[in-house]
Amino acid sequence: MYLQNKYTTWYNNIVSRAKNRILTEGFETHHIIPKSFFLKNSGWIGGNPDDSNNLVMLTIREHRLCHLLLPKMTTGIARAKMVYAANILLQNREIKYGLSKGKLYESIKQEAIINLSKLKIGKSLSKETKDKIKQKRALQVIGPRSEETRLKISKSHKGKKKTPEHIAKVIKNLKNWSEKRHSESTREKMRKPKSVEHRLSMSKARKGKPLSEGWKKKLSVAKLLAPSFTCPHCGKNAKAAMFSRWHGDNCRLLKDF
Repeated sequence: MYLQNKYTTWYNNIVSRAKNRILTEGFETHHIIPKSFFLKNSGWIGGNPDDSNNLVMLTIREHRLCHLLLPKMTTGIARAKMVYAANILLQNREIKYGLSKGKLYESIKQEAIINLSKLKIGKSLSKETKDKIKQKRALQVIGPRSEETRLKISKSHKGKKKTPEHIAKVIKNLKNWSEKRHSESTREKMRKPKSVEHRLSMSKARKGKPLSEGWKKKLSVAKLLAPSFTCPHCGKNAKAAMFSRWHGDNCRLLKDF
């Protein structure tokens, strides 16, 4: 199952030592043969991955080290699974315990991204999967993040520096977004009058949200620069909103006649 190399020897030594001791605190349960190798989890090995003979108690650092060794002990689809598992575990270790992800993290992360990309090429989601995603999103409550969530996000990003390559990608994406133009068919859809339900939902979403000073100035300038229209009945000039309400076919002078 595993390659016969020094990494496999180190892994077996850690597992053997852990089996001959008892930890009462500061430990995590580790699957000696990874869960993803079993048929139950889309693998190729029969049996129960949670069998007591396949479980061992490791310290936090030992658990991290074992998941760094597993990709070096495997090949093919097994390695792809272990790279993915190591990538997830390393991210969690840093957030939960403050442990460094180490020099191997970047190479593992890049390999995980490539493997996931290969798996998705040429594949489309089934109707059942799409329906499940829609149902899950419908149940999500969208609202302001709690103070605890904001602190967790802040802690996870603290001390991280973006590489020049990452900054260049962000600038490129922003430039592409700013230069993007809607197709004519999309514009036609946007021009169509909104339904009453749509207008009510938009009104509800905006209710109670104060406008920023910058946004107020933009609205003010836009209204000042908006074109005026002359009513053919009373001869008065008015902006578009006032014209459609009080002039044209709604002009009082026309109604008097």
